[in-house]
Amino acid sequence: MREILFKAKRIDNGEWVEGYLVETRHNTYFDGYRIIDKDGINYDELDYYDPSFISYVIDKTTICQFTGLTDKNGNKIWENDVVDLHGYGFGIGNIEIVSYKDGGFYPFMISKWECTPDSEDVEVIGNIFDNPELINE
Repeated sequence: MREILFKAKRIDNGEWVEGYLVETRHNTYFDGYRIIDKDGINYDELDYYDPSFISYVIDKTTICQFTGLTDKNGNKIWENDVVDLHGYGFGIGNIEIVSYKDGGFYPFMISKWECTPDSEDVEVIGNIFDNPELINE
């Protein structure tokens, strides 16, 4: 089963965090989005049986979903990553942006057939937020 994870940049310091995406509300008003750290649970010293989760307020424009795939270096491939498809039937040095479209993550679902990239053929070289210059290449 595929692990459903998200990542986004924290509002307070701009660092990437990954975990579970939640919409937060303050009373009945929309408050924003948070990422709950998948490994972070705080236990109150006074009440061990009432845990709270470590979460971060995030910039919703940077939300990316995990594709369930890794590249040739073992890095997770996320939506909005810029990947180099080394000879994966596209020629040498084909740069693509990973996006969710029509029920799958592109470029890994090509036209009418589904492709599962071999890890030695795909390399994450950046993302559209931290490396916008890669998009213009």
